[in-house]
Amino acid sequence: MSKLLITDKSFITDKQIYNAFHEKYICLPDIGLLISKETLTLVGALNDDGYIKTSFKEKSFGVHQIIFCMFHGYIPKIIDHINRNRADNRIENLREISATGNMINKDVNKKKPLGIKGVNWERNDKRWRVTIRYNNKLVHIGSFKNFLNAVRARHYAEHQFGYDEYDIVSAAQKYLMWIGKFSFSTNIKLEEENKYNKDSIKNEWDFFLLTKKQKIDNLIKK
Repeated sequence: MSKLLITDKSFITDKQIYNAFHEKYICLPDIGLLISKETLTLVGALNDDGYIKTSFKEKSFGVHQIIFCMFHGYIPKIIDHINRNRADNRIENLREISATGNMINKDVNKKKPLGIKGVNWERNDKRWRVTIRYNNKLVHIGSFKNFLNAVRARHYAEHQFGYDEYDIVSAAQKYLMWIGKFSFSTNIKLEEENKYNKDSIKNEWDFFLLTKKQKIDNLIKK
C-alpha cells in the first residue's frame, strides 16, 4: 500500500455511540442515505461546503461519518469522498485516508491551466514551474519553456510518488491522453502554435530525463 494511503490514527468510536446510531437510524449504505427510525424521513441537510450534516446528541456530524461508522464500526480521523462529491455518501464512495491523500484528491483551482495541479506559469522567468507534494514537503520538479513538457514532468512525478494509486486518472494524465488523440488549439500555446519547434520540445524533455528525473527517483529510494 502506498505511503499516501496509510491513514492517521483512527477515532475508534465509543460502543455506546455506535449502538445509539443503530438505535436512531436506518442506514442504507449502498445508496448513501440515513433514515430516522422515529419519523421515517431522510436525515441531514446540505451545508454550504457541500456536506450533508445532521445533529446527534447536540453535536454536528456529517452523514458520511455516521454511515461509515454504522458500516465499519468506527469513525476515522478523515473520510474521503472518492469521486469528490461530498454529498455522495454511498459506502463505496467513502474511504479512510491520510491528510496527505485527502489533499491530493481535492478539486483543483479552476484558475490553473486546464485544471492541472502543480503546473504554474512564472511571469518573471517566462517558464512553467512544476511542483508536487511528497512526504508533506513541496518538491520542485523543474521549470520548462514548453507546457507539454511541464505536464509530462508532473505526470511522471505523480506516478513515481504513488498518486495514481489514489487519484486514478489525474488532470495531467487526462491532458496527455487528450493531446495524444487530438490536434487542437487552446488559449495556451501548444506545439503547433509555440515558437519552439518539435526538436526543441524533445531536447527540453531529454534534458529533464538526464537531470531532474534522477531527483525524483532518489526521493523514492529514501
